[in-house]
Amino acid sequence: MTVALGTLAKLALVKGATWGTAVALSTGHRVPFVSSSLDYQRDQIPNDDISGRPMRQSSVLGNAFVDGSVVISGDYNQAPHLLLAAVMMGTAGVPTTVETGVYKHALLLAADVQGLFLSAGLDYGGVDVYGFDSIKPVRRLIQIASGGRLDETYEFQGRGVDKTLTSPGWTYADDPTDGGTLRVLHRQMVVRVNASAGGALATPADVVYPTQLEIDINRGHTTEYAQAGEPDEPTPADFGSVTVRLTFYGMSAALLTLFRDSKDDGTPLKLDAVIDHGTLIGATENSTRAFYLPKLIVTECPNTVPGPGRVPMSVVMTAHQAASDPTGFPTGYGAVELVDEWQNEQSADPLA
Repeated sequence: MTVALGTLAKLALVKGATWGTAVALSTGHRVPFVSSSLDYQRDQIPNDDISGRPMRQSSVLGNAFVDGSVVISGDYNQAPHLLLAAVMMGTAGVPTTVETGVYKHALLLAADVQGLFLSAGLDYGGVDVYGFDSIKPVRRLIQIASGGRLDETYEFQGRGVDKTLTSPGWTYADDPTDGGTLRVLHRQMVVRVNASAGGALATPADVVYPTQLEIDINRGHTTEYAQAGEPDEPTPADFGSVTVRLTFYGMSAALLTLFRDSKDDGTPLKLDAVIDHGTLIGATENSTRAFYLPKLIVTECPNTVPGPGRVPMSVVMTAHQAASDPTGFPTGYGAVELVDEWQNEQSADPLA
């Protein structure tokens, strides 16, 4: 009996057009992934009628929906990964030409992402292929830890399943590498922090050395069953949030002055995290990823002592819009809570 193998699984993503209608998947839509719990569910509505027996009567079929998460390793140049990030962030536009063949994509966190969603397909190791007509990312967790690579977890809500797909054309046509050499690594990252109203972030004066960086973007979406059988496009149900967590291997006086004092007096901070692959893609430019947060409010900075060894330190901050662009930040980056910036060889607007 042939069984599905995770090593042979394939995931493909393409921008959706009409909610509930699948878009065909083909060459260039495939994205490497670490794991997936993306699945199709159907509610069972219990029968609670009292019938003289101690057990419920048979349930009836309820609504159908798609949910689950996908973990993807951060890349500098994967077009489907850039698309996924852009759909979650909500703003992309035509990239800026840095030099011949090198382009900068500024993905600004938009207030509203209605109308942005994906069609997806998952090949279960050659045993079966499922298509998900319309899925919308509602949460994105970015994590990069000491000695490792950047991983992103996307949580989805959606509708529609197609069990008639095939996947021979899902290739890495838009990736100039084998899909593995442009991974985003912790050792390539530089993180800088100072007061939001202070001077431009400087190296080495404002560099900090977290063993782990987490950025958690939660849209707070929900969906209703206004259409028969399957859910409408998810829409905001509450305020969205961006939470940043930095973990350090040990507490120091400098870190306490920066973060605990900020918590005590309410001084907002700004942060950039620039990740440089270190290999030229143009005459003078490298592939890069960067995160810009113009105004961070420290909400947690524990002072616990866990035992006789090093005293670790973690800092939790919430992101906000700044009143104006912080000194040293690119124009317009202060108007949103987070900017996810990519520099690569992709010349097109991922949301076009």
